[in-house]
Amino acid sequence: MLSLKGNITTGSYLIDCEQIYIVTDIKNQPEVVYFKPYLVSDKNKSLVCSIPADNLNRAGLRALLGSKEITSLLTDLSKPYSYTPSRFDLKTAKEVFLSNNIVQIIPLLQNLWSATRSEPIKDDKNARTLMEMIINHLIDEISFVTKSPSLSVSKKISNSLNHSLQ
Repeated sequence: MLSLKGNITTGSYLIDCEQIYIVTDIKNQPEVVYFKPYLVSDKNKSLVCSIPADNLNRAGLRALLGSKEITSLLTDLSKPYSYTPSRFDLKTAKEVFLSNNIVQIIPLLQNLWSATRSEPIKDDKNARTLMEMIINHLIDEISFVTKSPSLSVSKKISNSLNHSLQ
């Protein structure tokens, strides 16, 4: 198996803000990663993507979180956090989500969780939709990695976020 820095090898998985992919090949000089959607549908059954390895982060692609990283993520989500209206900007929030940078997504999700329970943001459909997209994205990734039911993962995330409000 060929491998890249960051432990990406043929057969490993990548994730962006929408779905999980499986790496099908890695070619050298320059390093190019070939991948396809893990869950195949009629719309994407023949889709194979390629990207220079150096551009994975810029494209919002990263390796899946490991078990230790998932535990750390849930711990970080439960750390005390208080919503500050000046921190909330929906355009920037969407850009953070699309970047798929988990370090930035944690405070973003805490902010959205807190904001959607505060005035006047709680009735903002766009903020709620973005928050649900982020939560569903995390549920998919964590469920896939841990082989846990989605409902169980959803409860863990919600419990962690609720704990952060205390």
